[in-house]
Amino acid sequence: MPKSLSEISIRDALNAFKKLDRKAKIKLVSWILGTVFFIIFILDPAWVQRPRIKREIKDLEGKIVSAERQIQLEPQLLADRKKYTAQIEKTMARLLTEGETQRLLGLLANIAEKSQMAVLSSQPQIDVEKIPDPFNQKYLPLSYLITLEGGYHELAHFVSIVESHPKILRVNEFSIEAQEDKPRFHVGEMRLSAFFLREGK
Repeated sequence: MPKSLSEISIRDALNAFKKLDRKAKIKLVSWILGTVFFIIFILDPAWVQRPRIKREIKDLEGKIVSAERQIQLEPQLLADRKKYTAQIEKTMARLLTEGETQRLLGLLANIAEKSQMAVLSSQPQIDVEKIPDPFNQKYLPLSYLITLEGGYHELAHFVSIVESHPKILRVNEFSIEAQEDKPRFHVGEMRLSAFFLREGK
């Protein structure tokens, strides 16, 4: 069975080593040991381990600086979180619930009565503003086209009350037309939208 090249090379190297005199053998062994010593204790630590350790130290220093900044910012972040949480809760309380949709028209009728106006008609609109995912799972848009009759100032007062209502109501469109047979009265048409919080959300 033929031997591999590595086996032949090792055998040849051993035969060549045996043929050397004692002084040459000592010199060769010393050179090999010196080379191994140089690689293990000088070359590897200086040119391989040292740059790697430097990179690790630099990375750790960066993480320490980042952690110190976060620790310094923590009180401000906690204060901001508290402020924004309170603001979100306040805004959520201003949303109508899904169960209040039936009472919205009654609410608008009461506002019109206080403004000395008459609600002529109210029609729910199909082309409501779309809410993107995943917020459409929590919020429900609703829109009405409302026709009112009253004086110019009364119409303006109605819009003002609606827009400043504790619940979030928005007037998207508003138009006024004069009536020839009733000069002091105008017909106002407004598109009103509201956002409802779905039940259980």
